Amino acid sequence: TPLDLALRSREISHLVMTGITTDVCVNSTLIAGSQRNYRVTAVTDGCASPWPDLQEACFKIWQPKFARLKTTKEILSELN
Repeated sequence: TPLDLALRSREISHLVMTGITTDVCVNSTLIAGSQRNYRVTAVTDGCASPWPDLQEACFKIWQPKFARLKTTKEILSELN
């Protein structure tokens, strides 16, 4: 995709994901990034869904295979 080419041309290899809705938009972007070999981190308190049980299911699916799960505080600590 054009975004993938733009990221790779800048040698970006890590992505941090936030957004709504967790179970649709964030999920599809996160999995697509993971399948393109980006190292993906999902910011758990930076995602939202009208269905909390679906959000928790996404986190359970993502963690072992697709992404690290971190809070905003943990991400800011890593960046500093």
